[in-house]
Amino acid sequence: MGNQKHFQIFLGGNRKLLYNSLMVNFLIGISSLVSLVILVVMLFTTTPMMVGPLGIMLAFVLLYVLVFGIITWVMNLFLKVVFLKNRTTQTDYFKAGIIAMYPIMLLILVASSVTNLLVLIFLPAIFVGLLFFVFTKMVK
Repeated sequence: MGNQKHFQIFLGGNRKLLYNSLMVNFLIGISSLVSLVILVVMLFTTTPMMVGPLGIMLAFVLLYVLVFGIITWVMNLFLKVVFLKNRTTQTDYFKAGIIAMYPIMLLILVASSVTNLLVLIFLPAIFVGLLFFVFTKMVK
């Protein structure tokens, strides 16, 4: 375990938070599994009238956490196979978080009765592309 890379997050002043990238991947995986279980229980035991607006928002948040975990796992696999890179950086997690917003926005558009296929595909894609652009400008 001594050869594992650690990240530092600066919390302000001279306070730092040190964490291991394997632990972050483990926490993302566990939170994705927990969100999957809660989401499946919600979908099979409740109706939107029973849970109300906060329950619907909770379902969207759980879906985001689940998709974020899946995209992070695929991204880690892609980085290991294609780039032969064993660790992910903080920017990789931010990019996975941005990509995870695409299916949520798509689901919101479908729930809003948008039937135009071009709008369904390109509006979330434009939004995700804009977020990527802003994020890359902020990092540099």
